[in-house]
Amino acid sequence: MSLPNKKPIALAGICISIAIGTSGCYLFPKEAEVLAPPSIESREVTYNTYTVKKEDSVREIKSSGSFISTLKESVSFTETGGVIKKVYVHSGDSVTKGQVVAELYTDNLDEQIKQKNIEIKKLKLRYEDGRNKMKNDIELKKIELEQLYAQQKNMNSLKEVYTESEREQMDYKIKTAEIKLLELQNSLQSDIEMEALEIEQLNLQLKSLQEALKKSQLYSPIDGKVVYVDNLNPGDRVTAYKTVVIVDDPNELQL
Repeated sequence: MSLPNKKPIALAGICISIAIGTSGCYLFPKEAEVLAPPSIESREVTYNTYTVKKEDSVREIKSSGSFISTLKESVSFTETGGVIKKVYVHSGDSVTKGQVVAELYTDNLDEQIKQKNIEIKKLKLRYEDGRNKMKNDIELKKIELEQLYAQQKNMNSLKEVYTESEREQMDYKIKTAEIKLLELQNSLQSDIEMEALEIEQLNLQLKSLQEALKKSQLYSPIDGKVVYVDNLNPGDRVTAYKTVVIVDDPNELQL
């Protein structure tokens, strides 16, 4: 059995394909003509330029506040109260450490202190005069003794001239002068010691008066400014530990 010849069939298929492809081009619509894009005229651009400088960037915050002192001292009479003699400062005054800001009435302590100082001076002068007199007597007694020693030496060297009784009288004079000199020296030393004791006693009395005066006065404990003064007038009574004055230091502040 012989196979059919495939070559004529293949050729026929190719021809049919070409025919269909050729005829298909006429089936699609004709493409529209592509138009050229419209031309746009560019406008001239003007640029504004600025010169840039390097500077610090600051962020500022505004707020309100007040400064207060961190060092504030209240002043009051601590030992005892009393009657106001005078208040020496006002609010806003500047004061220094140790300055008197107020004072109580006292029993003439100022005058008593002056009188006690005078007593001490008078006592020193009296003892000084007494010591000077004793020192002078001591020097005179020493000179007298030197003369007696010289006479005694001369008498001992001339025993044939002076009798035993005369030499004994000389010895007695010398012994008496020596005793007197010793008494003067002892009296001077006692006088010095007695003066020291009496002056010490007067100084103790003076110190007591000064302490009483100090307790009757108020002193600023710091350098600063007065920010408060109690409304006290002369003759008003004030109690212990009642605040009379307040002082603060304007150099020690916090926000």
